[in-house]
Amino acid sequence: MEIKLMAGELAKYHNVSKQTLIYYDKIGLLRPQETDPATGYRYYALEQWEDLEIILCLKSLGMSLKEIKTFMTLEAQERVQLLEDQESVIQHQLQTIHAARKRLKNTLSFIRGAMEAVPLKHEIIQADPLPITILPVDPPNDQNALKATLKRTALKARANPHFMIPAFLYQVDDTDPEQTRYIKAAIPTEPENAQETIPPGRWARTFHKGNFSSVQQTRQLLKQFLRKNGHAWEDLSIERLMLSALANPHDRDYIVEIRIRLSEQPQTETP
Repeated sequence: MEIKLMAGELAKYHNVSKQTLIYYDKIGLLRPQETDPATGYRYYALEQWEDLEIILCLKSLGMSLKEIKTFMTLEAQERVQLLEDQESVIQHQLQTIHAARKRLKNTLSFIRGAMEAVPLKHEIIQADPLPITILPVDPPNDQNALKATLKRTALKARANPHFMIPAFLYQVDDTDPEQTRYIKAAIPTEPENAQETIPPGRWARTFHKGNFSSVQQTRQLLKQFLRKNGHAWEDLSIERLMLSALANPHDRDYIVEIRIRLSEQPQTETP
């Protein structure tokens, strides 16, 4: 006597719902051997237990139901080829996940460090070389142009899982007190991918807390600190977004790191 399994029994053995079997029947992936016309009950042959096991196994490997349906119609060598193709898909997914995890760890590390920053704490630091990728800031090099560059960078980061954006940098020219110019922007990168490197050296550093429009006042406070302590500085001034909308919903709590490169030459009078 042929052993048949009701849909509920087959579903229970494989820890799936009856609705799953109904759907598999609907798309032609696993049809019951017999359906009672009076009751609508579905009955499956005992060997179909293994078919369902194969389907669930392939699904766990990330294959779509459409791919699984194709797989079930193939001969042995063709099945091997399809499995090899799926292995390549999984390998690519692993690389993507690894890159995303790396970006997440860098972002978390950066945000945690930024949350420990003390606003308006002026200090002199020794910085290591910093390899960067250059991001152009379009004329007129004002704050709106800088924000547009940041938006383009964020879009690029989302489109490419290997593109890292742990901290957005920009170079500042504020020799004209009436109009701050943003010369260029950059993001830190791996040395082999760098377009240029910010050289090592001594920098004056402080942290601005508040919205972006008031950074200039904090920058001037840092220069006052340098004058008071007899430090000379170069034109190279860079700033780094530390805490922005990614980590904080309120612009009053944004953190911007400000660095001014020190010079060994005596400082002349600077407005």
